[in-house]
Amino acid sequence: MGQDHDRISLAMPSMLLPRDVPESSVHDFGYLGNLSSKANPFTHGLTGVDQKGNYLFVNILIWTFACICLFSLIYRFSKMFNAHIRHMFTMGRQDQQSCWSQNQTTIWANIKKHLLYAPLFRSRHNREFRISQAVNVGTLPSRFHTLLLLGYFSCNIAYCLVLNGSKENSAAVLAEFRGRTGVLAAFNLIPTVLFALRNNPLIPLLKVSYDTFNLFHRWTARIFVLEAFLHTLAWAINATQAGGFIQLQRSLNTSGSYQWGMVATVVYMFVLLQACSPLRHAFYETFLNLHRLLVLVGLIGVYLHLDKAGLPQVPYLQLVFTLWGLEGAWRVYRILYYNLSARHGITKITVEALPSEACRVTFDLVRPWSFRPGCHVHAYLPTIALWSSHPFSVAWAEPRAANAESLDIEMEKLPSHSTSSTLASTATGSKSAAAATSAFAAALDAAPEADRTSVSLIMRAQTGMTRTLYNRALAAPTGVFSTWGAIEGPYGGHESLAS
Repeated sequence: MGQDHDRISLAMPSMLLPRDVPESSVHDFGYLGNLSSKANPFTHGLTGVDQKGNYLFVNILIWTFACICLFSLIYRFSKMFNAHIRHMFTMGRQDQQSCWSQNQTTIWANIKKHLLYAPLFRSRHNREFRISQAVNVGTLPSRFHTLLLLGYFSCNIAYCLVLNGSKENSAAVLAEFRGRTGVLAAFNLIPTVLFALRNNPLIPLLKVSYDTFNLFHRWTARIFVLEAFLHTLAWAINATQAGGFIQLQRSLNTSGSYQWGMVATVVYMFVLLQACSPLRHAFYETFLNLHRLLVLVGLIGVYLHLDKAGLPQVPYLQLVFTLWGLEGAWRVYRILYYNLSARHGITKITVEALPSEACRVTFDLVRPWSFRPGCHVHAYLPTIALWSSHPFSVAWAEPRAANAESLDIEMEKLPSHSTSSTLASTATGSKSAAAATSAFAAALDAAPEADRTSVSLIMRAQTGMTRTLYNRALAAPTGVFSTWGAIEGPYGGHESLAS
């Protein structure tokens, strides 16, 4: 590709940059009909495709992601530094706290108010947007998230339209457009899959919630599907111009690359429709299982489309499969480690029906489990919902020994003081409270060393799994039944509550 391509190659690792391949190495075109047509050379291969421009715009997108991550890191560390300095200063005299009791400048406060924490319009902040009580069409993002999404969407549109319009043959322009949309679609698969992973490494690194990345996942997926559709459409128009619909049909019948590319396009168009908010919320369990299956089929189709033709974007799909595979292996390891052991067996679950159509679901894990305030888990109940998992906030958790009963003594349950007592009786009550506190501490010291963790969730009956769970608990003679299962996590709880 020359010196320009060499300079571009220095910008990013070769794993993310497609390898330089000659046009002659791209193959599997299928049957080529009217060879005398001016559009025929541009219906296949890299003829008319601007590879230098494709590499350039992919690298720009990579650096855009890198700069956003760097900005997020700087913002995170600045918050941590400011909180630490404030904590250190306020540990002294009370008059030293006056500096932190009010803003020293309005600049940062206005940035938070009008950009970072602001709703998209005036009052709807990350709330579901409904056109009726029964139809939910999605969640409105915040103002800052909207700007990021609009910026990324605009960049993709602009890069697709940077074409050489001076070419006399319109088929050559379409070939360049086909190449550009195909490369950008293949690249956008990487952030689309990365943002959907529960164990996305950017979540703990940047302290950005999974919900935010899930929002970005949905929009990068829509951009990918749009570019994939335009890529297929540009090829179909050139093939039709070269030999009519017969040429289009013969190319699909005789080329494995085209066949798998068409399969992937059709599958992802269906995924786009299936993931619409009303359908997603109405049949969530069906949506989730079908969504994963269709995405896998589509990824296989894209990989075979690229690999059979010898196209240089194969490493993109290899990276996607690597990310998905490693994250899946890590999830399986954590599930097995915390929920299965030779000594304690499998995690036991106790389900208790509560008022207001809710259940208290307690998981007795087989190993100690690190929990933190504000975290949530994904619960697996195979006897209720087979392999499906559902996210729930942790209501409470406690470490305990394998053969020890739960320690029911809590500070909130200690004897209270009568407000009508005299000073003498108050003093006596204080001594009693001190004695009870000492007894509580002694009980903790005497308790066996905790080697397991009990985690309780509150599940309100809605539809599907939660409704089945509640009905089964309600039908039990005592309102309680036991089963087995697992939890995965913890997730979330990034913000420290330490004072």
